[in-house]
Amino acid sequence: MRLIVLNTLILGALATHAEASGGADVQGATCSPAGSTYSNYTITNTGVTFFGTYVGTQDFYCDIPNAQEMSSPATFSIQYTDNTGTAGNEVVATYYKMNKTSGALTAIASITTHAGCASGTLKTCSVNFIDTLAPSTYRYFIAVTLERASSTPTEIFWGATVR
Repeated sequence: MRLIVLNTLILGALATHAEASGGADVQGATCSPAGSTYSNYTITNTGVTFFGTYVGTQDFYCDIPNAQEMSSPATFSIQYTDNTGTAGNEVVATYYKMNKTSGALTAIASITTHAGCASGTLKTCSVNFIDTLAPSTYRYFIAVTLERASSTPTEIFWGATVR
């Protein structure tokens, strides 16, 4: 019991934070499932993946609550497992900002693991972007979609960084 509590406290402390380097880290296990995803996913170490042989789409939202501590980020990276590298069996992650007044969403950067990223067990894929950080005007978050067309591919979202 003590080990579980300690792991939970450590994961919570490391889950989403801005760093002195001017960026933010998000662990997949701390992201919130959306819609019908609740019963069809599982947490594996610090990542999120499909439960059992479930086939379909899993959606998650990952908050970046300390955006005011970031300093002019220009690179969005994800850590993932995608053992096929094919469309329909992939991890898609998009870095968004939402206007706090109007609710308008703007996609800042997006990564799809089958489009220009390497397939494999634990990989990182990055994309550069240009955007003006304005945490007093916008709320920042990452939307993640796991897609699996059959029960055998492995798709895991381990986490993301914005630097």
